Amino acid sequence: MRDDFSPKTKEELAKRVAYRCSNPQCRKPTVGAKENDNGSVSIGEAAHICAASPGGRRYDVNMSTEERTSIDNGIWLCRNCAAMIDRDEKYYSVKMLQTWKQLAEIEANQNIAIGRNYIEQIPLSNNDKIVVEKIIHTIENSNTSYMLKEHNYQDDFQRNLLKPIFNLKDYLNKPSSTISNQKLRSTVQKFIDSLDEFRHLISVKGGLSRHGNDSYEIDMEENQYIANNLCNDIWKNYESIVMVYRSFN
Repeated sequence: MRDDFSPKTKEELAKRVAYRCSNPQCRKPTVGAKENDNGSVSIGEAAHICAASPGGRRYDVNMSTEERTSIDNGIWLCRNCAAMIDRDEKYYSVKMLQTWKQLAEIEANQNIAIGRNYIEQIPLSNNDKIVVEKIIHTIENSNTSYMLKEHNYQDDFQRNLLKPIFNLKDYLNKPSSTISNQKLRSTVQKFIDSLDEFRHLISVKGGLSRHGNDSYEIDMEENQYIANNLCNDIWKNYESIVMVYRSFN
């Protein structure tokens, strides 16, 4: 038997985040006007952090029915993100979802208290600063900056020189690396997306070079051109991160 939320609890979860998805990488509005109608349409869901029934994701056998159906065990998400968090319970952990919920509620409160420009006014958290310093330290390394700014991917390359930025992407995807400041978070997400595209291209199109010496090459000119453009995007997104970061200091 499922321990479902009451209609009142669902409504409260939605209101506490201003009817926006609590996933910090989404934040999509979940309610709006129905097209060609006087009604409204909702794409939001009150998702359980710890599952409503045995066998569900993150189910906690030690929780009571009251705890399982309480607002503390709920998070408001759009339908896509609600489905996504149940695909990988190890990655989308209880701690991660609780962090999402907390950040979304803080953001909704700040929107009311400070107004539209609150993003420019709230300071960065200590964790935000640690994450950005990690990005700067990695990208400004001479080998990394060379591979992003100067190397032409029509030429062979040493794949091990790209390992630091790919490790950086893995670091940025960890729950502990979640950025709390919305303005900075949006900028970092663009950086992560460009890194992800580049990593995918290298893994799929980058093969061992015919010249040996543990070097790699991208064999098609079209893909070489894409690789060079992606490196430009990564660097531009990095510069945006630094600019936003400095604006808070």
